Parts: sequence; C-alpha cells; structure tokens
Amino acid sequence: MSSCSKKYICQCKIQYSGVPGLPDSSVKEFDIYNSKSAAESLCKEESYENTDPATGIKVKETCVLY
Repeated sequence: MSSCSKKYICQCKIQYSGVPGLPDSSVKEFDIYNSKSAAESLCKEESYENTDPATGIKVKETCVLY
C-alpha cells in the first residue's frame, strides 16, 4: 500500500531577540504536497536558531505542520 500525497501547510513562527527595537514575531506559511510523515519531516527541517555574533541578534524559527 502506498501513501497518498496531500496538501499540508507548514507554519513557521519567527522570533527576534537580543537587541531593543527588533520587529515583533512574524509568521510565514507554505504548502507541502507529500505524505503526512514526509511533510512533517520537511516542515520540521525548516526550524532553526541562529545568533549573529557581530550584532547579537538572535533569530529563532519554529515550524509545525497543519
């Protein structure tokens, strides 16, 4: 039995910190057409956390599948 590809939405919340005056959190969404398990994996791979050593600005992106 094969898995059916469906449309899923990956929603990523982007948070900034480390320096006063940074923008509020933002959200991005994109579609993934795949099996549910593959879509979950692809979506989670979009999550990351990074700090710019020169500015001290920290960016955290957390992605979940809907």
